[in-house]
Amino acid sequence: MDDYRLKKLFRVGEDTGVLTYYPNGFPFGGSWALVALIEGFGHKVTYDLYNAGTPPKRLAGWNVDKATTLLRRLQTPSDNSVAREQS
Repeated sequence: MDDYRLKKLFRVGEDTGVLTYYPNGFPFGGSWALVALIEGFGHKVTYDLYNAGTPPKRLAGWNVDKATTLLRRLQTPSDNSVAREQS
């Protein structure tokens, strides 16, 4: 089953539209992914009934130093791979 079943999309103003949907994943799902999809195409969600207002922003955080270290490890061949290539 999908998380959302899109019901209707219609224009209510020159630059405003309404998207109605059924949240099939309730109570475990949320509208986060749907909001991200809409915003990914350059639109703005101004009201979200699921969150009773403007949807809160979720920020994905990550450790830049740790990511840099992991990328360097991937780019540097390990001693084992060098030894296998030489034999």
